Amino acid sequence: MKLMIIESPNKIPKLSKVLGDGWQIIASYGHVRDLPEREMGVQAPDYRPQYVVNDRAARNIELIKRLAATADEIYLGTDPDREGEAIAWHIKAACGLGECKRVRFDSITHDEVMQQIRAADTIDAARVRAQEARRVIDRIVGYKVSPLLSRFGGITLSAGRVQSVALRLLAERELAIKFFQPIDHYTVKAFGEDWHADWQTAPFVTKEVPHVLDQAIAKRVAALNTVAVTKFEEAPARRSAGAVHHIHDATRRVGDVENVGRQGDGDSAEAL
Repeated sequence: MKLMIIESPNKIPKLSKVLGDGWQIIASYGHVRDLPEREMGVQAPDYRPQYVVNDRAARNIELIKRLAATADEIYLGTDPDREGEAIAWHIKAACGLGECKRVRFDSITHDEVMQQIRAADTIDAARVRAQEARRVIDRIVGYKVSPLLSRFGGITLSAGRVQSVALRLLAERELAIKFFQPIDHYTVKAFGEDWHADWQTAPFVTKEVPHVLDQAIAKRVAALNTVAVTKFEEAPARRSAGAVHHIHDATRRVGDVENVGRQGDGDSAEAL
């Protein structure tokens, strides 16, 4: 007998028809382990997650163990995304399973399921770690930021790992704009017949003040009549296309360049 472990019990009837005799199918009902509900569950410095098993999952684990004990082959058919990969890993670890085959099917059709069974491989540890990292970040942000957010909002609010960071970046940028103090600074550009050069200001600036603020120095540099070329670089120049024109602007430009009548411009624009 072969054992197929999937996530949702709703898929069992259809999958049973595809697999036929010789298969036992059981659902894990999603995760069998997770971080504790009322504790952080992760601690510095390694932030290794501390998983717990709830009562319902404990019953599912015992049933999986009993069926696995008599199975010739065990297939982990959880969803093909990162979450499904992590669930497969948790099932294997929590149930103490030995060798298991990992299958990932996007749809329950005979051809798709059979093809994935023939191509069965092992659990992808990299995807499991990716899901685990996401779960840990969710927990840290949720437990540390959500209470603070709720106090400010006056209602119970939940902070997300992506929105919280994005909001902070926006807030920091807004504060930088609000308190920005414009400073006059100077630079010099030299132009030749078919070349140009920028004034290298490194000797005149510091990390704290990265711009030349002394107008007198800039004027002295700009007043130089001769320069010595010690190094140059040639590179192809790139110019972005102009802004898109409205029909009115486009017809006027065409008329200016091509010297055609305004009616002809309009006809060309309509054809485009």
